[in-house]
Amino acid sequence: MADRAQPELLSLSFELWHPECWALQVTATVDSELFAYGSLTDGQVARERYIVSGDSEAALDQTVGTIRDSSLTNTVAELGATPEGPAIGSHTREIFVEFDAANSIDSSFVTRGFVYDGLPKMVDGHEEWSVLVHASRREVLETLDTIRAERDADISLKRIAGVESPTTHSMDERERDLSPRQQEALALARERGYYEWPREVTAGELAAELGVAKTTFLEHLRRAESKLLDPG
Repeated sequence: MADRAQPELLSLSFELWHPECWALQVTATVDSELFAYGSLTDGQVARERYIVSGDSEAALDQTVGTIRDSSLTNTVAELGATPEGPAIGSHTREIFVEFDAANSIDSSFVTRGFVYDGLPKMVDGHEEWSVLVHASRREVLETLDTIRAERDADISLKRIAGVESPTTHSMDERERDLSPRQQEALALARERGYYEWPREVTAGELAAELGVAKTTFLEHLRRAESKLLDPG
């Protein structure tokens, strides 16, 4: 059993709630989900792209309207349907939102070494995150307690597991078990900075480079990640 006091690459999944979050207030009242990506902030204003996912165009209209009406949002611009067709739900739309950076909790994690491992999801008034971090398990639990106290946040840890370094023989063996398409998608994502924060490339750009639809690329990538992080 790994020493919980020793640093290691860890994969975490948790549910999150924090006050003054427009996305949580909106999803608590509508039947759509939000997926966040492409965040930038100057310390004053947070700017982020979101995929709005729902069962109908009417649901998307209601959600976007509720976001516009929120007292916690500034600029809300529609970017149209998700390129290459629906990537997550039966109906999707991309939006750009500006809001007060003080109400974003992202920096509380990013400045402490956490890296997104997939798109944060907002649904039913809470967020669902998957992240990677190089730290001891004891440090991770202490850090989560610190963020809870600093941000008056509710954080419910669902999973914490060690991830072997990609340079180890064990991980090499796992990667050899991936399909050629999964290996290609994963290698390109690593090379182009898809796993950096902020991301240096979008899934759509990587898909175009491979000559496939974004939905196809994301499917290859998510299956590869699933095999590497949950090999059992």
